[in-house]
Amino acid sequence: MKTLTIQRRTNFPHFGLWKWKKSDYLNPLVLTIQNSKVYIYINEEKYGKSRDLVGYFDGRIEIQYSPPPKKLLSGLKSKLTLQQANEIHNIYIKAMEKFEALLMSTGNVKYMLSMPYTNLNDFFEDTGLSLYKATWKIDSDPENRINVAIPKGRG
Repeated sequence: MKTLTIQRRTNFPHFGLWKWKKSDYLNPLVLTIQNSKVYIYINEEKYGKSRDLVGYFDGRIEIQYSPPPKKLLSGLKSKLTLQQANEIHNIYIKAMEKFEALLMSTGNVKYMLSMPYTNLNDFFEDTGLSLYKATWKIDSDPENRINVAIPKGRG
């Protein structure tokens, strides 16, 4: 069965973790949201490795569908409708809300600086220079950029 993966690098609320090992970064938090599995990976901290407490700020979110919904796959191959883009973005928002809740409860994080979630336009923005591009792929195929029909505002 084929698996569709939509992924994007993202900012997290700022928080700290104690004594993580290199192998810890390979294990994502896995959430089930609507008809998808969401994998949240934390990027390894490049600075402050000599400390026991390290701050984390970004990572990668992957939304996986298995099997891929036919209409969504068709939209990804051409251009997503605004409704399809909203559905993907809403899964991202729900995943981030659950992630923050888990950090505070199960993760026992005492202090966390919440950041605003990426809005719909920025989530799918593709300026060419951005490190935060939303992409999609089927199984181990090459990644493709996501094109979205988001109406431009006036002015």
